[in-house]
Amino acid sequence: MIGLVVAANEASKDTTPRGDGALKTMEGKDVSTTRTQTPVGLRDLPTMEMETLEKVDTLRIRTGDTVKFFHVTGWEWYSEEEMVFATSTNHNIIIKNDKVMILNLADEGGALPE
Repeated sequence: MIGLVVAANEASKDTTPRGDGALKTMEGKDVSTTRTQTPVGLRDLPTMEMETLEKVDTLRIRTGDTVKFFHVTGWEWYSEEEMVFATSTNHNIIIKNDKVMILNLADEGGALPE
């Protein structure tokens, strides 16, 4: 049993950050990490927990044969059926009553249905 605990402690050294926060292997090489991505339907976003919504930084939307990609700069949550995402390209992505609209703020009201 003690051997198992010692082995587990040695293995945990691979993932323990050093004082500067950098992760290193036992050999001193940098450890690379990737961000977790989870696909979620746009219409489901208003039902997500606030902590989850705070992690949303991009939206990918298919309109017909076109795929639009947006960087999220903020959002407003109104209810489990309505919220609005602001984007870096001056668009608002409006989710309301199970419908999604892309509003180009530069066009002052031009919207495309999903």
